[in-house]
Amino acid sequence: MKSKPISDKGISANAIDSKIQKKRRGRGIPFAEWPALDQAAWSRALHATGLFEKHAPLAGLSASTIDARRYSYGVYLAHLTSLGALNHDQVPGARPNPENIKSYIDTLWQRLRASAIEETVESLISVLRIFSPERDWSWIRRLSNFPTSAQISSSAKPIDPPDQVGVLKEALDQFDEATAKAPCVAASLDVRDALIVIFFVLFAIRSENMAEIRRGVHFREEFSRFRLMFLNPLKGGIPVLFDIPSWLEPRLKIYLEKHRITLLGGKHDHGGLWICRGGAKFSTTTIKHIIKKFGQNRLHRPLISHVFRHAMGTVIVLKKSSDNVLAAAALGHTTTMMVDKVYTKSANIQFSRKYQNIIKDRRRKLGLN
Repeated sequence: MKSKPISDKGISANAIDSKIQKKRRGRGIPFAEWPALDQAAWSRALHATGLFEKHAPLAGLSASTIDARRYSYGVYLAHLTSLGALNHDQVPGARPNPENIKSYIDTLWQRLRASAIEETVESLISVLRIFSPERDWSWIRRLSNFPTSAQISSSAKPIDPPDQVGVLKEALDQFDEATAKAPCVAASLDVRDALIVIFFVLFAIRSENMAEIRRGVHFREEFSRFRLMFLNPLKGGIPVLFDIPSWLEPRLKIYLEKHRITLLGGKHDHGGLWICRGGAKFSTTTIKHIIKKFGQNRLHRPLISHVFRHAMGTVIVLKKSSDNVLAAAALGHTTTMMVDKVYTKSANIQFSRKYQNIIKDRRRKLGLN
C-alpha cells in the first residue's frame, strides 16, 4: 500500500516536522545521503582498494544480505537524525553509545515484534563490526531493552513448510495437464512454472539462484544427462552440484525442445533456462510471483520459495536428528548455526521435539544436566 503524502493544510510547521521525523524513523536514510565518512567506510568494506586491502568484508555476501545490512544501518542513521545527533564529522565506529542505541531499540519496539528487532539490531551490529572491528559490540545485546530469548521465541512467526511430496505431486500434475493441452503460450507458461516448483522441491536453492540459471553455465547437458551446477560460491560460500533425477529428464527435454522455444517467440536466446513470455530474462521478482501463484492455485495456501529450504531441512533432521550438519550442507551453509536456529521456529511439533532432544543430548554430553 502506498503511503499518503503529508498535507500541511491546517497543520503547524512543528507538527509537520514531527510527522516527517516519525515517518523517517521507520525507513533507512538512502546511501547517497549518508555522511561522507560512512559512505567511504561502506565502500571500503564492499570493494577492496589498494595493495594492503586484500579482503573486503562485504564482498563475499549475497546482494540481498548486503542490501539488508545497508538498510539497517540507514535506519539507525535516520534515528540519529531524528534526535539531532548525527554528527557528519564523527567516524562511524565512534557514533554508537548506550544512550542512542537504547533509544533506537525503543523505536523498533513501536513497530516490530521481538524476533524482527533482534534481526534488525544483529544486522546493525554486523555493520558496526566491519566499520570498527577493534571494538567489542556485544554490549548492545546486554542493554535492558534488547529482546530476551523468551520474547524472541514467543514472537517469532512459526515456520510451516509444505509437504514436499504433496507439492511435487501438484507440480507434476500441472506439468502433465499443460502438456495435454493444445500448444499455446499459456500451456508453455504452466509447464515452465511446474518445473520451477519441482526444482525448488528437489534442490531448495534460493530465488536469486533459480532466476540466474543459464544453459551451459549452471544447467549442464553432459553425456545425455542433466546437471545443475553453481561453481561460483553461493551465499553460504561453497559451490554446489546437483544431478537431475532420471525421471525428470524427459520432462525437461519436452520443455527445452518445445515450450522454451514457444516462450522465446523467435526472440534472441539469452541462454537463461527459464524464459518469460516474449523471450525476456527472468528476475527474482518473477520467481516469487510464480511461487505465490502456484501456492494459491494448487495448494490453496500462501507460498514463498524459501519455505522449500525449511522443508528440506525438516525432512533431513526428522529422518535422523543428528544430521543437522547434513541439512546445513544441503542448504549451502558452512555451519549449522542457521539450521539450529530454524529448529526453534518450526511449527512442526515432531520437528521441535527433535530439536529439544538434540539440546538435551548435547547438555548431557557436556555434563550440564
